[in-house]
Amino acid sequence: MLWIPFSDADDAKGVWPRDYPGPLFRVDRLKDGLPLLATWTPGVAGSAEFKYFGKESVTIPQKWHLRDIIRQIARGLKDYYREYFSRS
Repeated sequence: MLWIPFSDADDAKGVWPRDYPGPLFRVDRLKDGLPLLATWTPGVAGSAEFKYFGKESVTIPQKWHLRDIIRQIARGLKDYYREYFSRS
């Protein structure tokens, strides 16, 4: 399970749930089944704040198109070597 902090949970950003500086409890939503991690202030009724939501899988878009980069560099190699060896 990948736990992703909510955008308004500033104290949870960049912090793994296991390292969160307070107790967390899990809530399983019935409507969509999305699990949540929340924290509370002991002794204060209704003080639960949701910090993380859980995802079983995520899709990260491809950032580098290596084959295209390799093709682009390979096209220029002929000219590069021609110039390099013509100097010697």
